Amino acid sequence: MADRLWWIDALRGAGVVMMIAYHLLWDLSFLGLWSGDASAGWPRVLAIATGTVFLGTVGLSLASYRSNGGKPPWARSARLLLIAIAITLVTALLFPAQAILFGVLHCIALSVLLVFPLATRPILATAAGALIVAAGALLAAGGLSFPVLGPLPPGMSSLDHYPMLPWAGVAALGAAAGAALLRSRAVRSPQPRWARPLSAAGRRSLIIYLVHQPLLLILLYPISVMAD
Repeated sequence: MADRLWWIDALRGAGVVMMIAYHLLWDLSFLGLWSGDASAGWPRVLAIATGTVFLGTVGLSLASYRSNGGKPPWARSARLLLIAIAITLVTALLFPAQAILFGVLHCIALSVLLVFPLATRPILATAAGALIVAAGALLAAGGLSFPVLGPLPPGMSSLDHYPMLPWAGVAALGAAAGAALLRSRAVRSPQPRWARPLSAAGRRSLIIYLVHQPLLLILLYPISVMAD
């Protein structure tokens, strides 16, 4: 990205830390090392906050990218979608009852295409984002099941599920916020030293996403065996 903004990377890096923390809780529960429920209560709040950070920074990045004259990111979206499909296939083999059919990478890949045209139009992005989020809330409240667009059908579960409604709306709202913030000179301020580790993690968020879970399980599995 031309003229990359450190604070977007740092915010995404904070999301990486939150993601690792949540998945650590999930792994501890899965391996019987923690009696808590990673799908409810405050861990669930952490998961939602993590998704909000990631999808929100998608919108922020698109606003920055387009304001610098960036071309439509078709290649980036296609690459993410190919990786997402590979994750679907791997999880279908390893966890057939909880395969990732439409996870965060699927959602990001399609949200990039949906939000990019709105990335320099904060009013349209805000309206679209609010409508998408509201539509997602209505689907959930009505008990309607659309695995790609909304909630999963009753009795169906997935290790990672980020439907377009409402999460694409979060990306659109992030783009609206980014378009507004980019008008301020303050966003071009020098990066403080404390933010450097977060920015570094944010720039490598995809590779960290792909490798952190296998590494956590490799580290925790021997502990669970010894605990038994």
